[in-house]
Amino acid sequence: MIHDPKILILDEPVSGLDPNQIVEIRELIKGLAREKMVIMSSHILQEIAATVDRIVIIDKGEIVANGTTQELMASFQGRTQLTLEVSQASAESVEGLKSKVESLEIKGDEATEAGGRVLSIEYDREADPRAEIFNYAKDSGWVILEMSPYRVQLEDVFRGLTVEGRDHA
Repeated sequence: MIHDPKILILDEPVSGLDPNQIVEIRELIKGLAREKMVIMSSHILQEIAATVDRIVIIDKGEIVANGTTQELMASFQGRTQLTLEVSQASAESVEGLKSKVESLEIKGDEATEAGGRVLSIEYDREADPRAEIFNYAKDSGWVILEMSPYRVQLEDVFRGLTVEGRDHA
């Protein structure tokens, strides 16, 4: 940095740092990026997402994705995923949910230690069945403890593009 380069290339700039140092380096990188081009390479994807404004994913020497964090995650998310934690739901009533709300698919059904169930539900983005799910749960006597969408993470995008194939790019 003595020669004030126009382009700064950083490889794993926060590797081995404690959390306070990571925050300081992140702010330093953002400040430098206001004045010059900063290229950062890292395997710590949450750090990449917190620091940069554009991401390029390279697999086997090929660029497989290029865009903002939001663009990459939006293009990768096909179906919407929802986690529903309920109590007082029988296996039969879960099956009834599938037949009542045809736009969803139950990908997982796990029992909790407290005797409830955690359902992993997928549905097409265009068909949002949350109100139907809520009404079915209420009518079936379920107690909804949590209903939350799963947010695609940068790690999901990276793995999908580099391990599972390139059909999402």
